[in-house]
Order: sequence, then C-alpha cells, then structure tokens
Amino acid sequence: MEINDELEDDPSLVNSDPYGDGWLAVIEMAEDADLSGLMDAEEYRRFAEEA
Repeated sequence: MEINDELEDDPSLVNSDPYGDGWLAVIEMAEDADLSGLMDAEEYRRFAEEA
C-alpha cells in the first residue's frame, strides 16, 4: 500500500530507527489471512539469536 521513500536517501534508518522513521512498508492483509504463525519482534529476536 505504501513504501518509505525516506530510505532512498538514508537507508541507515532501517537500523537506527526501525520502529520509527525506518519503517519499510505498509501492507494490506486479506481479511481472512491466517496470521497465527507470525512472530512478534521479541519472538523473532530470540529466533534470530538461536540460528
């Protein structure tokens, strides 16, 4: 639905402020999308550390 054009000029925002100015995209999900298998930020952090 939307992309963060600010990243073209300053891609480091993804690392320095991922939950603020460094956002990547706005995605529209289907109403019937099954999101039960998705991880939140903390679950993903733990997963990435174990890999």
